[in-house]
Amino acid sequence: MTNIGAGILPTDINYIFEKFRRGQGITKQAVPGTGLGLALVKCLVNHLNGTIEVASQPLDNSHQAMVSFTVTLPD
Repeated sequence: MTNIGAGILPTDINYIFEKFRRGQGITKQAVPGTGLGLALVKCLVNHLNGTIEVASQPLDNSHQAMVSFTVTLPD
């Protein structure tokens, strides 16, 4: 899945799948949530013997980024 949006900071990318972790600035923007969503997704993907990866690439001349999540499941 790929989306265009605020992006994920490089300092956050290693932690976004941890329970209760939220990206920098999310709390300041009053975005509701507990920080459990991606942790639950990773748990489910791992349970299915799969992997999940994330990439966030800033767009040229923009404050936005292309964020991609890739889930790979075994055959």
